[in-house]
Amino acid sequence: MRIDFEKVCMFVDVAHTTMVERNIRKDFADMIYNTGGGIECHALALKVFNGNAETDYSERECELMRQIVERVGSPSIIDAVHQLTTVKEPQ
Repeated sequence: MRIDFEKVCMFVDVAHTTMVERNIRKDFADMIYNTGGGIECHALALKVFNGNAETDYSERECELMRQIVERVGSPSIIDAVHQLTTVKEPQ
């Protein structure tokens, strides 16, 4: 799945009425680098940091992102990362 961490839409209120676009590439890579464990997280942090709009992430990488952000992220970034890393079923 392709994810562009330089253009992430995030809610800024709990009612989810106001959204802003933010570049979270460096901050999210730092979160993974500083709180993740093992070589997988090391590689993922570098991949996010060096990534762009064309960077593909595996389901395993998305799972690691969700685990880390759920453990140490703010509610707004948790919602944003879940939105980015969860595959939507066609309706």
